[in-house]
Amino acid sequence: MKNIKFKAEERKLNEAIDTDKYVSGVAYDQSGNSTNIKLNRKDLRAILKLVDKSTISMIEMPDGKEYKCLIKETQIDQRSTKIQHLSFMLLDDNKQAKLPIMIKLENESEAVKNNLGILIKTRNFILIKAFPKDVPESLTLDISRLKDVGESLLVEDLNLPENIKLIHEKDAKLVVVSIRPLQKVEEFKPVVTAETAEEGAEGEEGETPAEGEGTEGTDAVETSEATAETNEK
Repeated sequence: MKNIKFKAEERKLNEAIDTDKYVSGVAYDQSGNSTNIKLNRKDLRAILKLVDKSTISMIEMPDGKEYKCLIKETQIDQRSTKIQHLSFMLLDDNKQAKLPIMIKLENESEAVKNNLGILIKTRNFILIKAFPKDVPESLTLDISRLKDVGESLLVEDLNLPENIKLIHEKDAKLVVVSIRPLQKVEEFKPVVTAETAEEGAEGEEGETPAEGEGTEGTDAVETSEATAETNEK
C-alpha cells in the first residue's frame, strides 16, 4: 500500500460549500453506511497525481479515525475540468472486498526484441476478491514467453496467490497482452487523372530552357510566335 493519506472534513447535509476551496465527497463502508465529507482542493491536486482506481490509500475521517480506502468514483466538470465530487470505499482488513488491481508487465518479449511484431496490451486491471491486507499494489506478468506473432498471455497466466480470487472465473480467459504483426508501410503512388495529366503537360511546356540553349531575346520571340499560332487555330 502506498503511503498516501486523504484528510476529510465534515460536510453537513445540503451544505453549500466553497467549490474553489473544497471538493464534496462521500465515504461508504463495506456495510453500505455513508458519511458526507469535503476535502481541501489544494491538497487533492498533489495526492490525486499519485493514485489510480486500484490504489489503496488512507483517509482520516472527520472524527479523527483513519481507514484504508479506495476511490470508487470521480466526477469532473466537463467545461472547467475541475473535480466536482469524490466517492470513497472504506476498507476493513477483516472483510473481503471486490477490488481492482493493476497488471504490470516485466521483462522483454522475444518477438518484439527480434522485430517480428508489436506488443499490444488490452487489459490494465482485473477485478479480484480478497482481504485488503492481502492485496499487493500490482500483479506482474512475464512477457519474455511471447516469442512469435499470434501468441498471447491471459489473466490465468498471472498465477494469482491463493488468497486472491477472480470475481468471475470466466475472466481467467481474458487476453492481457498479445503479439500482432508489424504493419507494412505501402509506398505512396499518386493517382493520375486526366486533369493532373494535363497540368503536368502544361508544366513541361513551361519549363525554362537550360543555360546556353538560347538568348533571352530568342526565347521571347519563339514564345510570342507559339502564342500567335495557337490563337489562330
